[in-house]
Amino acid sequence: MINTYEQAALRQSAERLVASEWSEATKAVEAMTNDELFKESVVHLKANPNDPSTPEYAKALAGYAVDYCKIYGDGFSDKTEDEIILLAGAPNFFHLQNRIDDLEKEKRQQSNRRLDKPQWEEYKQLKKELVGYNQLLSDFIYNNPDGTMSDLNQALTEQAITSFPKHAEQLFSTITQETRGARTEAASRRLLDIAHVPYERGTVYEDTRGGDIIIIFNNKRIKVDIKSSLDQIAKINDGYDDTYEHKKAYAISKSPRGRKTADDVIAIFPGFTDRDFGDSLNLQLDSATLQERSNMLAAQLMRAIRELNV
Repeated sequence: MINTYEQAALRQSAERLVASEWSEATKAVEAMTNDELFKESVVHLKANPNDPSTPEYAKALAGYAVDYCKIYGDGFSDKTEDEIILLAGAPNFFHLQNRIDDLEKEKRQQSNRRLDKPQWEEYKQLKKELVGYNQLLSDFIYNNPDGTMSDLNQALTEQAITSFPKHAEQLFSTITQETRGARTEAASRRLLDIAHVPYERGTVYEDTRGGDIIIIFNNKRIKVDIKSSLDQIAKINDGYDDTYEHKKAYAISKSPRGRKTADDVIAIFPGFTDRDFGDSLNLQLDSATLQERSNMLAAQLMRAIRELNV
């Protein structure tokens, strides 16, 4: 028979296990929405604190979660803090993406393919906020490789669905697309770690200009845009000739000046697909294959940097 102390220890262990599956973060976000200070922050944005469907409500929740974790963060693990911020930011992410899509549609409909100045300023701000969320998501996946995509997608969708009950299918599709891109980026960073390639996380500004990661070479900050398929590389290269004839898994996305400089972006395919993950947040490859893929990625990057001639 297990004594009382051992029973308590087992219960605590089980509770920690459940908490690791997002429940602790979910409860914290739910508590926030009932907090009078949060409701006041929604009213301050001239929105109804009882209507979670508005962009103002979503924006307030995303911001409140950051402040909440600063104040009460000592009561949570670093992972749970990140989960709280990601969950609370999920509705705002969906609003941001929808508004960006609307503006891009508006841009395509204009004869000069341009937005007016107020729309353009709004678009740039929305992109910065969206990229910021994407970076949080990518960092979370990078720091928690033992998780699963299904848990991550389910947690974010379930948190956001109360704000968009009539858009469940679109919501899940948008979130899944975002997490897949974040997973590809995080896995690419791990391959660079294995190859001992020094890099930095791109700033939000650099990321909006294609710099998912930054390689520092000859004191130059070279932006690298991680692509999830060779098709995306071929699109930049105007076909597959470079890919097949010269075995290039990268492309140089030229700056408006039309010449290759350190300000241009290296778009690169890291050499793996969704099949290499299964449901995991980490590549499901043996150590020898991981080393091979990391060496290939490092070699492709060096070829691209030499092509930039920096």
